[in-house]
Amino acid sequence: MLQMCRKLSTVQLTERLDYSNLPGLNPNMKNGSLKEGTLNWEMLQFKPKFPRQVLLCRVGEFYEAWGINVCILVEYEGLNPFGGLQSDSILRAGCPVVVFLFLSANFYIDAAICFGYFLFS
Repeated sequence: MLQMCRKLSTVQLTERLDYSNLPGLNPNMKNGSLKEGTLNWEMLQFKPKFPRQVLLCRVGEFYEAWGINVCILVEYEGLNPFGGLQSDSILRAGCPVVVFLFLSANFYIDAAICFGYFLFS
């Protein structure tokens, strides 16, 4: 799916991914720790169960995505990555819960809530 991305911003974001793990999280970047107990580690455990779905997690009043999921949401839903394109941090993007309700209705695909995560399939 990433090969189909055409937006320049998405193409630039894909250069920051680490393809050694399914979510594409780069442990060498700021906030990239994959230590047990971190949200990144939790995503690392959860994403293989749903490799083809876009995974978002509710964090307070926001739904957030990391890694490869960010590229898909930036490309197809127009979200902006946290920290912009030149950030030295892992890829993250999100939106408030209210906006998320519109986003999920606009995605044109089935969605399910599973273990506190929201999955687009």
